Amino acid sequence: MYISWKIKTKYLIFLIVVLFFILVFPLKDFFEYFFNFFSKRLLVLPQKTSTRIEELKYQNLLLSTKLRQLEYLQFENEKLRKALSLKETYKINFIGAEVIGFDPSGWRKRIFLNVGSNKKIIEGMYVIDENGYLVGKVDAVKAGYCRILLIDDIEFSVPVFIGENSYGLLKGGLDGIKILYIEKDSLIKEADRVWIKLASVNFPIYIGKIKKIVRQDDEMFLVVYVEPFSKDSLLHKLFIVQ
Repeated sequence: MYISWKIKTKYLIFLIVVLFFILVFPLKDFFEYFFNFFSKRLLVLPQKTSTRIEELKYQNLLLSTKLRQLEYLQFENEKLRKALSLKETYKINFIGAEVIGFDPSGWRKRIFLNVGSNKKIIEGMYVIDENGYLVGKVDAVKAGYCRILLIDDIEFSVPVFIGENSYGLLKGGLDGIKILYIEKDSLIKEADRVWIKLASVNFPIYIGKIKKIVRQDDEMFLVVYVEPFSKDSLLHKLFIVQ
């Protein structure tokens, strides 16, 4: 009886092994297909996601660029509107010009505008921004462009009025814009406006205000520093007073 059961057990094990091979091996291809299908899906999905992210970044960059362009155009339109209002209010005659270049030197403050002798520009003409603040003056003229000395250039100088009763010589420099030849007993004070008067313009052209006054015992004159009103003249449209 024991031997018979042992024989039956062997046959049972043999039968299980046969059934295993019959059932499992035909499914081998299915399992391989199943594994390859999902593994490829798992690999393709990150690639598609990455591509989509790059597309979104590019679209975002385009939108940001268009937004900056619109902001710049709005800013330029605002400048032109102010300039036209200034022209109509004070009957001032000027020519609008675009900044097309600047001096590559690290210490010279000179820029180039896209108008020249073809627009009757001559040396010595003064340049203002849309608010009427002095930016510089014409230093050299060619047929299609001119060079401008900005007020903080080392070679720029112009006689100026300070407040109501004082005057001196404004000069650019590496350490800032100064007014020279102001006597120590002068009544000037910080925040006084600095301006010039042109024969062709019926209103004062302001340059800036006094930001610092230095009194030195061994010097005859005060050291007066000026903070200009006009800002960022390298980047915007300017106007040459005729």
